[in-house]
Amino acid sequence: MRASNLLCIVALVALGADGVARAQTLSTYGTPGLVDMPTAEVLSDGHVGLTASTFGNTTRNTATFQVLPRVYGTFRYAIIDDFDPGGPQDGTRYDRSFDLHYQITDETLRFPALAVGLRDFGGTGIYSGEYFVGTKSFGSKLKVTGGMGWGRLAQRGSFSNPLGVVADRFDTRPNVGAGGINTTGQLDFGAWFRGPAALFAGVEYQATDRLSFQLEYSSDAYEREQSVGAIDIKSPINVGLNYSYPSGSNLRAFVIGGSEVGLQYSLILNPAKRRAPGGLDAAPMPLVPRNQAVLANFDLRQPVQKA
Repeated sequence: MRASNLLCIVALVALGADGVARAQTLSTYGTPGLVDMPTAEVLSDGHVGLTASTFGNTTRNTATFQVLPRVYGTFRYAIIDDFDPGGPQDGTRYDRSFDLHYQITDETLRFPALAVGLRDFGGTGIYSGEYFVGTKSFGSKLKVTGGMGWGRLAQRGSFSNPLGVVADRFDTRPNVGAGGINTTGQLDFGAWFRGPAALFAGVEYQATDRLSFQLEYSSDAYEREQSVGAIDIKSPINVGLNYSYPSGSNLRAFVIGGSEVGLQYSLILNPAKRRAPGGLDAAPMPLVPRNQAVLANFDLRQPVQKA
């Protein structure tokens, strides 16, 4: 495990000691999700999710902000070793990316919550992808998610873009960014929801009040990382085992692609709430000078005894 990421996890543990937010599962991308795949869920309004995860040659540190009741944004800083063989910084890629997620509808008794999202829409394009996703709860223990992805989320089991019936331009995806040239800060409008699409799905089972299990079929094949030997993916199935603390934090062990074991720590908090009590209590009684305290306790009606 990278030492810098271990320090991040330790720091998050310290922050989570007195937390009051209710824990919720966050993906390795730092957003409400399963293992890698997103769900249609959002955080509570005004909450912030902090995540540090590491697996294979990849380290991801993220901050997700629930800016509106239905909208969250994510900033991610990833470190991928051996991503640019022979390149600068010993082939290590330091990548910044941004996500945006909008929940279209709430979950009802009959229908799932629905959401649309942009992943890495303003970064280098390494993680660039878009998705439509739905999530439905069955009782208090089981949640099922299914979605359709484009870009990076269409690397496995892809098919012709259904949006091609709207316009021919949706059939092909421009090779914008492609994780090669540093284009951080550029918005690739011309690539969104274009090119082949693929399906992803998963379930989360709440075994106990603290322990939950995630299982997903991932449409992300980590093609670029595999091509340079930065990761070994043998299966489309990812699994995770998550333990929730009363503080609002989660510790999770997971397996990506059937071979890459990882560790993740996440913390969800509300910055508007005090993390420790105090500040609004009444002030203590003022101290009285010693001579005044003596006079206050002196009873003038008591006769003075003579020696």
